[in-house]
Amino acid sequence: MKTGQLPTNLDPAWWKANMTKGFKEDPKLQVNLLFAYNHYKHYPTLNINSKADKVMTDRVNMIRQLTTGIKKSRDSVKASIKNAKGSAQEPDKAALQHYLELLKRAEDDRQNWIKIERGVGNTKHLEELVFGQGLEERITF
Repeated sequence: MKTGQLPTNLDPAWWKANMTKGFKEDPKLQVNLLFAYNHYKHYPTLNINSKADKVMTDRVNMIRQLTTGIKKSRDSVKASIKNAKGSAQEPDKAALQHYLELLKRAEDDRQNWIKIERGVGNTKHLEELVFGQGLEERITF
């Protein structure tokens, strides 16, 4: 990987295309990043003004699934950072640390989406799928 190259989103395709050959990543890194990426990019496509039960449930479900995606991705990224050895893998380590920053931004957005859902009156689904499972807490890095 070239020094200074950093991912712009959570899509693992960037990592796969740019990582240094022979880098020992966490075996679940790409799967976990893809899971988080898919849920993170799908939520904004759902109509926030819709009062249809299915759409309201889908929006909250995206928030719920993103919680799992962020936590698992965070753990995989941290495990992969520990595997970085030597100066040749410093750019990989920097890219992985940038993935952590992107995950922090995704968590900020997730917290904001919870507030938005409360604001539009979607408390029934929030209580059932997020609050009832203790998923409203901020994820720490």
